[in-house]
Amino acid sequence: MGVEAVDLLDREDWSAAIRDFRLANAVLKANYEEATKIMRGIGKAGELVNQLAYHQWPLFNEFRDQPEFQKAYEKIYGIPFMRKVSQDAREKSAAIKRGLQKDSVS
Repeated sequence: MGVEAVDLLDREDWSAAIRDFRLANAVLKANYEEATKIMRGIGKAGELVNQLAYHQWPLFNEFRDQPEFQKAYEKIYGIPFMRKVSQDAREKSAAIKRGLQKDSVS
């Protein structure tokens, strides 16, 4: 993230913001230690952030690769992050296959 963007974020007082926004601020500034603390505080679902958000939101692209994220995710959801991604992919593939099979029978 550029210096100007960090300066813009630093001009705001995030202390009264909801945890989800404080998490986004920490992630954007690559303060991953703070981000994982906030992530643990949010737990399984915040105001905006939930398990699916960690998988899909571009905000978390770089954060997902960090060991701190991996540990926090597993502690919160009780499943390693990569295994959850694989499980979701298998379920989506099976649903698509079922849909294709149903269409071919009709």
